[in-house]
Amino acid sequence: MVDHAAEQLSAVVKDLRTAIIGQNCQQQGGDGPAWNAHFGKARIHHMVWRLVSTTGVELTAEDNGQLFGLAKPLSVQNEFNSRLRDHKATDVTIASRTGDLSIEFGDRYRLDILVTSSGYESWDVNFTHDGLDQMLVCNGGNLSWHTSPAGSDPRMIVMTQPRIA
Repeated sequence: MVDHAAEQLSAVVKDLRTAIIGQNCQQQGGDGPAWNAHFGKARIHHMVWRLVSTTGVELTAEDNGQLFGLAKPLSVQNEFNSRLRDHKATDVTIASRTGDLSIEFGDRYRLDILVTSSGYESWDVNFTHDGLDQMLVCNGGNLSWHTSPAGSDPRMIVMTQPRIA
């Protein structure tokens, strides 16, 4: 028996990879708990993230506004965008057990967007691919998605796959 939902989810994740790989990232946010990462026309809305380098954790969402012995509070948005200015996304993965979203920038950096709730959405991504507006949402390690013709009325009819394929 063919699992059509799993096939559709796999196709949406493949489209997500296509939309993000090769793009630069601009992080926006920090005034509250919500952040947005822009990769060309793809936008990821998220709460908890960390930027990891070859030496360890470089920045996190929680670092914004901290002093850390500096003369003025840290602007994580400025620091993040400065570090990734010359780096393009090279890989996108979604952890099968947790739903954590990881985006690699060559061998130098990795952006981890973490799932921190078993029920509420921890991240969502909106992107257009092959004439379709797509939305992928993760909560508690589960993925839900919606696909509609680009520019159409985005009435939510969400199909859910209990775990990531």
